[in-house]
Amino acid sequence: MQGLSGARALYLDAIGGKRADGAARALTFSLGLLSRIYGLSIRRRNRSFDGGRGVASLEVPVLSIGNITVGGTGKTVLVEDLARRLLRLGLRPLILSRGYKGDSGANDEFQLLAENLPDVPHVTGKDRLAAAGEGLSRHRPDVIILDDGFSHRSLARDLDIVTIDALCPFGYGHLLPRGLLREPPASLARADLIVLTRSDLIGSQECRSIETELARLSGKAGVVKAFHNPWRAVDVARNRVVDHLSLSGKTSYVFCAIGNPLGFKLTVEKLSIPIVGQSYFIDHHRYTVGDLRAIEKAARAGGAECLLVTQKDRVKLTRIGYNWRLPIYSIDVRMAYLSGEEILEERIARVVEHVEGSPGHPASSP
Repeated sequence: MQGLSGARALYLDAIGGKRADGAARALTFSLGLLSRIYGLSIRRRNRSFDGGRGVASLEVPVLSIGNITVGGTGKTVLVEDLARRLLRLGLRPLILSRGYKGDSGANDEFQLLAENLPDVPHVTGKDRLAAAGEGLSRHRPDVIILDDGFSHRSLARDLDIVTIDALCPFGYGHLLPRGLLREPPASLARADLIVLTRSDLIGSQECRSIETELARLSGKAGVVKAFHNPWRAVDVARNRVVDHLSLSGKTSYVFCAIGNPLGFKLTVEKLSIPIVGQSYFIDHHRYTVGDLRAIEKAARAGGAECLLVTQKDRVKLTRIGYNWRLPIYSIDVRMAYLSGEEILEERIARVVEHVEGSPGHPASSP
């Protein structure tokens, strides 16, 4: 993928089975040995938490959103969706996250959520328990949304939601670093609910096959089929909203620094926007002026009429102050559902029904 280093491209092609030459085979063999060591540590760690040992509880309900693979599975989009649902219920949610690769915790996901949810407080910190204490003290929330919480087992949760990316549901079948699995798929037995994201980007038969496997692995968990729904475009240079459908037919050059660039590319193609080239960078990449000059040069050489990025990229690009010669737009998305949305609503309602102010609380009844 253009924009990724040669080593990174070799790694992804090797673990994804796209390369089987000598270099790829040697790499996957070495990575397989490391995966075994990683797997032992993960199993040992999970055993230490089984039964609730070393798990701290909070005074308010906790809704956890996590995954079992690295890369973009749609957690941030779902965090926003859950926060909006809680706000509609009249509750005061607090988002709690690690703030990975951010300045003072304010990484690109933090900036995106701050833009979309200006009235929802967001506290970050590597020590999630300490950050939760700070958030409870400062903001007095009714409920906490724990971002990237599935593997963070030292904090108890009332609802464990796992996002699974339909484009790469099981991380090429191997634990890190041989594959993209953070945990064995069997860990899904801990999940209360599974949200299969980008389910609109695969065929119906493949989708049913994934659902069957998820049901086998998770048992009790319901499966919700969701997708990233483009709802607006934003002119990055002028900071104004435009109708994303007006971009249909324009030749574009896409670039992004997200966990799953393929998902973004397919979303653009579904909008009938032809792509003449692309540049992909590692997740959380900090763009330089040199990056942007090279991107725009490649786009103009390919005959692109515009540049397209994700909202996550836009919130970083606006801080650089680059003077764009080509029009550049972000395609902003929200979570939407193909099936199972009622299951999600029911599980959330069940968790918050005892929170004062929620529709299910006795004090809220007329």
